[in-house]
Amino acid sequence: MGFVYGAIAQGTFDNVGHVSSLGKAGVSRNGQLKKKACSSPASAKLRALKSVANRLRFRNNPDGEWIIFKDLHPSIKEALLVEVRARVRWESIGFIEVTSSLHYSDFKSAYAKVAVA
Repeated sequence: MGFVYGAIAQGTFDNVGHVSSLGKAGVSRNGQLKKKACSSPASAKLRALKSVANRLRFRNNPDGEWIIFKDLHPSIKEALLVEVRARVRWESIGFIEVTSSLHYSDFKSAYAKVAVA
């Protein structure tokens, strides 16, 4: 079917404000599906979550040390994003998947689970 899927991850975060993946993950900055989007809903969701995580520069470590998301090992980042994708509720709007809410707690819970695995 081609590259026809997009996703928008978004949330309002303490001390940061509203963060969105618009412009990434197969969706333009004005919320329209790009001509060349993502190949599957799953890949679109991961790309959208990665965009938000990078914009937040998500940091968390259970033992008190701070880790910057972009510095995590690629396999840990992938596992973290897959876990967050499973925790977040997504709504379909045509070929675009949109998070209804995304919070720091989604990332923190996923990090705690992935870090133990």
